[in-house]
Amino acid sequence: MRTFAKTIARFLDEQRTALTTGTPSDRAYHYLLAAVVLLGVVLRARGQVLWAEPLWLDEARVARELLGRPLTDNLLRPLGFLAITKALALTLGASERVLRTLPWLAGMAVPLFAPALARRLFTGRAARLLFVSIIALHPAAIDLSRELKPYRSQ
Repeated sequence: MRTFAKTIARFLDEQRTALTTGTPSDRAYHYLLAAVVLLGVVLRARGQVLWAEPLWLDEARVARELLGRPLTDNLLRPLGFLAITKALALTLGASERVLRTLPWLAGMAVPLFAPALARRLFTGRAARLLFVSIIALHPAAIDLSRELKPYRSQ
C-alpha cells in the first residue's frame, strides 16, 4: 500500500511541478496525461459508485460458491482473491457492490499506475501518452474491472 501511495504522490508532484515551472509543451503534455488518467478513473468509478448492475449468471455462481463453500473447494480461482472477497462479503454484506469491490479497486489502480509504468517503458512523450490512453481508456479493461472475476487482480 505504501508503494501505491508513493507512486501517486510522485505522479501528483511531477504534475504540479510541470504545470507551474514547465514549458508550454510540458504543461500541455501533463494536462493531457492528467486528463486521461482522470477520465480512466471516472469511467471505472461510475459503474461502482453511481449504480450497481445485477450480477451476471456466472458472477452469481461464483458468489454462491464463494459464500457457500470453504475456500479450499474453490481452487479454480486465486485463493487470495477469494479470501479477500469472502472477508469483505462477510464483513460488509454480500451485495453486488461489495462482491465487486476487489476487482474494482484493482481496476482503479490501473490508470493511476500507468504513467509510472509508461515512464519506465518509453522515452518519448507521445509513446507514453498513447500507452496511458490505451491502458486507462480501453473499454474491455473498464468492463472487466466491474465484474466479480479475478481478471485484473491475478
